[in-house]
Amino acid sequence: MKHTKGPWINLGNGDIVARSEDFCGGEKDIASVFLTSNDEDEANADLIAAAPDLLEALYGLLLFPKNPRENNKARAAIAKATGKPNDLKNATLSNGEFTIEQINKATGSAA
Repeated sequence: MKHTKGPWINLGNGDIVARSEDFCGGEKDIASVFLTSNDEDEANADLIAAAPDLLEALYGLLLFPKNPRENNKARAAIAKATGKPNDLKNATLSNGEFTIEQINKATGSAA
C-alpha cells in the first residue's frame, strides 16, 4: 500500500498523526482539520484518523465475509470513525485486542 501505515491518531486539536518508531520523533503529520466551534470538524478528524482501519476492515470483509473476527474489526473501525466510544477513539485495529463487549458498546449492537 502506498499510504502511510497506521495507526493514525486524532490528537483532538484537529491534527491527525501516524505513530511509528519508523518516524523521527515517533510521529508523522497526516492531516490538519480546521476547527471551528461545531462538532462536525472533530467528527471529520475522527473519520480521517480511522481511514487505515476502515480500509483494513473492508479488505478483511471481502476476503472473509463470514468470519466473526473480520466483522468485529469492521464494527470497531466504524466506532473509531464515528468517535465513539472514547476507549476506541485512539485504538489501533491491528493488535486485535478489542473485546466483543467494547465493540457492541461502540456500535450499539448486541451481536
